[in-house]
Amino acid sequence: MKDVVIVGAGLAGLSAAWRLRHWDTVVLESENRVGGRIRSERRGAYWLNWGGHVFAGAGSSTDALLNEVGVTAVNIPGSLQALSMNGKFIRKGHIATYPFRIPMSLSSRIDTLRAGMKVVSGVAKYTGVVRKRAGESGAMRQQRIYDFENQSSFQDFIGNLSEDAAALFKTTVTRSAGDMNEISAGAGIGYFSLVLGIGQGLSQGIVGGPSTLTESIAASLGDRI
Repeated sequence: MKDVVIVGAGLAGLSAAWRLRHWDTVVLESENRVGGRIRSERRGAYWLNWGGHVFAGAGSSTDALLNEVGVTAVNIPGSLQALSMNGKFIRKGHIATYPFRIPMSLSSRIDTLRAGMKVVSGVAKYTGVVRKRAGESGAMRQQRIYDFENQSSFQDFIGNLSEDAAALFKTTVTRSAGDMNEISAGAGIGYFSLVLGIGQGLSQGIVGGPSTLTESIAASLGDRI
């Protein structure tokens, strides 16, 4: 009997397996590749990244994992806020202004603003939840983060939106985390706290593409997957 059985060899499953690598573990994956939503393909001199492609920097859990595995990340130059939608390309300016600058119907604009205010309010609460407290262990802090807005999905949190409004939120979380009805409200809010640049932000890119991380972990685990 195994000490630990991990379902899914996406980044979360592989990270858990790496943390528990000194135990008798097995990782179950239904696909013929590891990485889940993390996937990188070489296109000439560049990498095309499907799924999550930017990561938090120094002092974050991701940074610690990269250092342990021996994978290099570097600061990404230029704008990380570019957006193309309905025939218009926006590459600069605060993202809070995007609902006013993207071509969309009035109802979609109102939906975007309404849902956006919910998310910003949630992010304000989230920053208090994730703040380290004197005398607590890392496990206690992590459990508190897991428990935050964990009774409903992110889809329930932002409500039913028009197609254009929903696309702005759906694309952001689905690329890296999961469908809006599959992740908790707290997980979606936490992801937007990074997108908005609060705290550590998302500013790092993995050299060779994010698949370098997932494949390196998988190689170290060998036949345990």
